[in-house]
Amino acid sequence: MAAMMIAILIDPHVDDWSLVRTRRGRMPMQFWTFLHILSMFSAVTIVAGGALFVTWAVRRRDLDGLRVYFRIAPRMDMLGGILFVAGIVFGLIAAMVTGWDLFSTWLIFAYVLVVVVIGTGGAISPYLKRVKIALDANEGEEVGEDLGRLLNSPTAPLAAAVLIAAIALIIADMVYKPGL
Repeated sequence: MAAMMIAILIDPHVDDWSLVRTRRGRMPMQFWTFLHILSMFSAVTIVAGGALFVTWAVRRRDLDGLRVYFRIAPRMDMLGGILFVAGIVFGLIAAMVTGWDLFSTWLIFAYVLVVVVIGTGGAISPYLKRVKIALDANEGEEVGEDLGRLLNSPTAPLAAAVLIAAIALIIADMVYKPGL
């Protein structure tokens, strides 16, 4: 497997190894597909990891965990966003290079799910800003009234559940390609 990945990096045009079976027949695994998978896997790891971490800290009312999250979240969110955009671009290039119809059912389903992932991030952002403000204003190590009210909200666990479900559906969609 490692030799195949190295060979792809060295010469993405070699087509006598690593053939992938599709319903259309045999076709070479493309360099762009590799970059798509690598960047999306990395983006999902960063974004889903952050969502699970902040949800864990919120549910446990862990003020130190929340402080760590808010200290690293801006950089991680930026990196995750860049990787998602790169993965989408690489995926579109891979689809065009390998001849997939960009308007096939499975790709349209993936587009919708990507909008759900982006929308979930946008929907939780105001909540996380309020938590950060309340955390900064919180006196001592005990959870104050304002912060406690926010931490009792089901917003973080619900957003994390929607995000993880959408990501799982995207993965299933990419593997099974329904309607193909």
